[in-house]
Amino acid sequence: MIPDEITRAHLKRAIPQLALRGWPVRRRSTRYDLVDELHRVPPKEAVREAATVAGVRLGRFSGGDETNEFLRDRGFVVVGKNDVLLGVTPVQEADDRSFPEGAIIFRLHQSRERNGRAPLEAKRQRLVTTGDLACDVCGFSFVQAYGARGAGFIEAHHDEPLSQVRTRVRTRVEDLALVCSNCHRMLHRTRPWLRARELCELLRRERDAS
Repeated sequence: MIPDEITRAHLKRAIPQLALRGWPVRRRSTRYDLVDELHRVPPKEAVREAATVAGVRLGRFSGGDETNEFLRDRGFVVVGKNDVLLGVTPVQEADDRSFPEGAIIFRLHQSRERNGRAPLEAKRQRLVTTGDLACDVCGFSFVQAYGARGAGFIEAHHDEPLSQVRTRVRTRVEDLALVCSNCHRMLHRTRPWLRARELCELLRRERDAS
């Protein structure tokens, strides 16, 4: 059993150390990888390294489900060798264009067609690549702030507003910025909407001035 004393902070310190030092061939993972920022390391080795960082005694424990569940509970991303995500599913965004408030009413209105698969694929690719869903503007990470509850959550912003197109278009992953809820509201606060890089530059200037 893996000791609960090993925390996310211990793992965050251990993973870069492990990636830098490496691990014996006999301890390489054949089925899974722990993905964290720029590193891909064997899950069991990450736990062993974190135990050393934490200064706790690590007894016998199994790989696979036990190790992967332990890591996911601490907000980390584990993928199969074929880059299939395990346990962390990108969260589908709610449609925030309508706000029912209790009364039964009927409305006829026009809205832009949206395809939820593009944001989900953008999030999936980011998770596989970096192991996190950090905001493209401010760097905020829901999983780092809220632990497992925030795993898989981020919002997607169309840098080219759909409201400006006149015909059906095909949205690519590259057309979407992944942003936290605060930055998403700031992007949409005034028209014309800002692009993510424009808000990022605004934020940088404000931080430099403070």
